Amino acid sequence: GDRWRDLIGHLNKESTNKMKLSCCKQEIMFQYTYPRLDVNVSKGLNHLLKSPFCIHPKTGRVCVPIDIEKLDEFSPFNVPLVSDLCSELEKCVVDSTDGRTRKADWRRTSLRKHVDVFERFLQPME
Repeated sequence: GDRWRDLIGHLNKESTNKMKLSCCKQEIMFQYTYPRLDVNVSKGLNHLLKSPFCIHPKTGRVCVPIDIEKLDEFSPFNVPLVSDLCSELEKCVVDSTDGRTRKADWRRTSLRKHVDVFERFLQPME
């Protein structure tokens, strides 16, 4: 904060270089706030998660849509892991209430709430 105020104060002073420095403030703000693009990340298929519900190759985390209304609550460390989903599906088959085995259902996993977010996002497009 102090450095920025000092810079703005300096730029606002009368000087012969005022014309040269007139765009300085905007250029600095642009450099620090504009998203940076990494060529390798942008073009590499293995660098970027490009679609919902794909799996990160190193972490095993599922790429999930983010609920905008709960943005402050989102943590990338709380998304489902593919190994956890597999365990949840296996448990789903075994834990039937009547003792019979039943078909595994993704709706009974931690992925359900993320699919619901995605479906709400898609609804206006139908």
